[in-house]
Amino acid sequence: MRNFLLNFFERLETSIYKFNGNGNGNGKHPVPELSEHELRFESTPVSASLYTPLSAKNPLDVTIQRARHYLLRNQNLPDGHWVGMLEADTTITSDYIMVMHFLGNIDSEKQRMAANLIRAQQLSDGGWNIYYGGPSEISASVKAYFALKLGIL
Repeated sequence: MRNFLLNFFERLETSIYKFNGNGNGNGKHPVPELSEHELRFESTPVSASLYTPLSAKNPLDVTIQRARHYLLRNQNLPDGHWVGMLEADTTITSDYIMVMHFLGNIDSEKQRMAANLIRAQQLSDGGWNIYYGGPSEISASVKAYFALKLGIL
């Protein structure tokens, strides 16, 4: 199981570095480039008019139409994707620190940056939440605390 996880996270890390433009996947394994004709997109643009009249009487229908207009207006037409921020709570970052320790493959710089991110998200009551603006949650707080304790070497 340990070898499987090591291999899995190494491949994941390589693909993330490749996606982020680091070239050859941080020097571990070259990731082959795909030519444009080999790329396949899971979503395709929705072909619908942006100018559907907002004449519905039901407030729910009006809200759905407004949301639809917003999404269609912000969609990238050539391939159908949307660009937005990917955010998560600190549990993912805590898990990353714990997995590095579990696998015995600790990158001190990544661990330091992850610990700084966790500390920056700590709430005034000392805990961590699981959604933006939410109250402290025991599971997220325990994971963050444990990850920070592991990070102190």
